[in-house]
Amino acid sequence: MKLNTDLTDPEVIGNYIEGVFWMTMGFVLGIAGRKANPAFQKLSLIACAVFLLFGLSDLVEAQTGAWWRPLWLLAWKGLCLVAMTWCYWKFRQIKARLVVADNSRGHLTQ
Repeated sequence: MKLNTDLTDPEVIGNYIEGVFWMTMGFVLGIAGRKANPAFQKLSLIACAVFLLFGLSDLVEAQTGAWWRPLWLLAWKGLCLVAMTWCYWKFRQIKARLVVADNSRGHLTQ
C-alpha cells in the first residue's frame, strides 16, 4: 500500500498532526506513570497503550480518507474511545479511594 503523503490536503495533514498528538500523549502517560503513585501505575500504562493505538488509528485514517471506512477502522476508533472512557472512570475511582484513605488518616485533602 502506498502511503498518502499529499501534504496539500488539509485532512491528511490534520490526521498526521492528530496522530502524532495522541501518540505523544500516550508516551507522556507512559513516562509519567512510571513515576506516579503505585495505585496509578498500571492504569497509566493501559492509558499509554490506548492513546498510542488511537494515534495510530489517525495515521491509518490519513490513508483511508475517512474515520468510518473501512468498518474495522470505525470499530478500532470506537474501542479506543470506550477504553479512554474506562481509563477516566478508573482514574476517578482510584483518586476517590486515595482521598478517602488520606482523610481517614486525619489529612484533609481537596
